[in-house]
Amino acid sequence: MYLIVKKGELTIGQQKKKVKYFISTQNTLTGPMQINTRTLHIDGEYAVVYMKSYGRFVVMDIETFQSSYVQMFMLEKYDKKLFELVISSAYSKIYKLKI
Repeated sequence: MYLIVKKGELTIGQQKKKVKYFISTQNTLTGPMQINTRTLHIDGEYAVVYMKSYGRFVVMDIETFQSSYVQMFMLEKYDKKLFELVISSAYSKIYKLKI
């Protein structure tokens, strides 16, 4: 598997797939995570998250990308009316449900 960001193309075996989103994230010592989002193909099937702090790429389909797990724990995007971020570290994130 390899990715050509300029083309927004992911090659899996012999198949070429369009990438909808390419996102890079980086943890900071103080403050929220830095996130840079690029839309590559509006009709893309995959999202690629480059986690700079870990030196890792995560490739997923759009349905997985839209899950609460990915949004909250990888991208720190959540409804602040419903959740409160209690602990955020390089190893874990803990949220409290507001009632």
